[in-house]
Amino acid sequence: PSNPKFLRDREHPNGRVRFWDTESWVANSEDRVPGVLAGMLAAGHDRLVGIQGNAVVANGYNVDAVLDDGTRERRRQFNAWPVAPALAAFQHLVGNRKFGGLLWEGLPWIYKFEGNGSDDLTLVICGDISVAFDGKGRTGIVPFRTARGDKPVDGKLTIAGAQDFQLFDGNGNKISFDNNEIIVSLNDKGFYLRSDGTPGSGARLLEAVKKAKVDGYLPVAPAFRDSVKRIEDGAVFYVDLKNVLNRELSGTLVGEADGLELEYEKAVSINANGVISIPLKVISGSSSAENAYRFKMQFDALDDGVVEFEEVLHCNVISSLTPRLDGSLDDWQDALPQMVAAGGSGATMMEKAWLPMLNHETGVADGMAVAWLAADDDNFYFAARISDSTPDPGMPRFETWDEDAYFYPEEVTQYNASETTSMKLSSTRVKTGGTGAVWSSLVNKVAFTITPPDGGARLAIRFADDDNMYRRNMRLTVKNLSTGEKLSEHGVKAEMEHAWFRLNINTAVRVEVETLNWLKPQIVAVALDPVEADLKSAEMETGSGDEFSGNYGTLALFTPDGNDAASSASEYKLEWIDEISAITLKWPDGIRRYSYRMRPDLPQGSTPSHDNVQIAFNVLPDDLKPWYPMAPGTFKGYAGYWDTDYEFALNPVAEKFGGGVE
Repeated sequence: PSNPKFLRDREHPNGRVRFWDTESWVANSEDRVPGVLAGMLAAGHDRLVGIQGNAVVANGYNVDAVLDDGTRERRRQFNAWPVAPALAAFQHLVGNRKFGGLLWEGLPWIYKFEGNGSDDLTLVICGDISVAFDGKGRTGIVPFRTARGDKPVDGKLTIAGAQDFQLFDGNGNKISFDNNEIIVSLNDKGFYLRSDGTPGSGARLLEAVKKAKVDGYLPVAPAFRDSVKRIEDGAVFYVDLKNVLNRELSGTLVGEADGLELEYEKAVSINANGVISIPLKVISGSSSAENAYRFKMQFDALDDGVVEFEEVLHCNVISSLTPRLDGSLDDWQDALPQMVAAGGSGATMMEKAWLPMLNHETGVADGMAVAWLAADDDNFYFAARISDSTPDPGMPRFETWDEDAYFYPEEVTQYNASETTSMKLSSTRVKTGGTGAVWSSLVNKVAFTITPPDGGARLAIRFADDDNMYRRNMRLTVKNLSTGEKLSEHGVKAEMEHAWFRLNINTAVRVEVETLNWLKPQIVAVALDPVEADLKSAEMETGSGDEFSGNYGTLALFTPDGNDAASSASEYKLEWIDEISAITLKWPDGIRRYSYRMRPDLPQGSTPSHDNVQIAFNVLPDDLKPWYPMAPGTFKGYAGYWDTDYEFALNPVAEKFGGGVE
């Protein structure tokens, strides 16, 4: 977040721009707290949360306990979450200490935080942060965050001469060690290593960790790079080998590529935590029609381990030609294809399906595309053939699109929440699964009238609640319809998925349900039954949905889906009240209007999601890009960086906007 230059370099009387994270929620279990929070501070945050609030705080909520004698007792229940002590440990051991950089670039991740002087030093150590930030290691996309093995990381960092140091686990528990030797487990859990504050202890800690022995990782993290020349023009592919260990590494590199003979250095040495790039020169072979070459390689570092890796590489060449833009691929036969297959289809099937001189064959996997690139002195040319069984309806035509439609109009209507009563049909998620219809409101209050039979009836109102945090807070008021006298007022709080209100009535009433916060009321049923003799005042009851439907509505049952039931439906009517109180607000002259759209239609087609073709060019050096390549103390690739300087999209236009492409 701190990489945009206009933010990091902005000057202001109040100081620099500060970067806060408010709800990333990636550290909702205690084992993730050290690695996630240290990793986010390293990415440039000044203040962060990283944890959902109700995963830390012991929220209270009401439950109805069934006692031994069958009676119910309302109890206040609390949850205690183990994230809280882990967060307290991070605050104590890291807190406001400033991030001082990574100890080295890559695994294991060691973050430096310095407080009052160099001897107030905390190192946060995490063997693998990919679980928290990348889901799985995302091999080939985010290199060097994980050891890339098929098995979970299970290594160790052995530190000698540790008499001045203190080791703590993620919850702040001190870990003892013998013989002045610390062994830190390298996995997806974080640990804290502290100097003891004595003069020179910070420098001794850094020196000891730099000399520590790393075990348990695959020795190198490999990354292939495509050739920028054709095979017949002297193609050269590359493999980058990142030394994951903090010691010099020597080994033997061997490999092969389908249909190609390669020349490369086989004896390899890599400095501690260093990276070397090894050219893989093609000395014989011929171009494949699909421009796809499977490389298989092995790096044998003897006692430090063996790494095997493979990838399909391509020749990334923009062909020199001037094709006719006539919908035919005849002029593109000398251009090299670039293929993308979502299903991982083999090259042979690609060749049969995608050669420009052949027709489509049946049975081609969905989500497959081939593109051709060309250029002459004046233009860049692009052609693509795409297989997709889920065609997109298309997008707006942005040439004629009214962007003002995404902004507040000059005049808007504001409802008076306390005086507006209007029912609105809606739907809610049911915690037990699925959705259901509900009576809700236009603003935050809904009201209806209902008349009981002679002699009175029991009125029951069943509520719903789809808020997992139990924040819905409602007030239910029952008034005499003729006199306006308040017969009952009841608070409806906490979990209400299977809750209903009961009250005996002997006259026509007006029932108002109003929420006291931003959430709207949700009513799923209104029922009339014979008077309940033992019901002396209004009560709230909870139970299962079957308990309600089996015991309520013998006289009349009204539901939002219209499946009402009554012994004599014409005798009973539920009528919704519509009372609107509103004012018109005019946007002030000379003040820019704000947009109310969270996800407007945008040309790149991602909001909402559309099918299109996108082309991007990464050509500017880092000093001319609008972002810095990295946060201070890290390296390029640690977090996201700017890699597309010019972007273009070819979009299908929906028929209702004229059709075609743009």
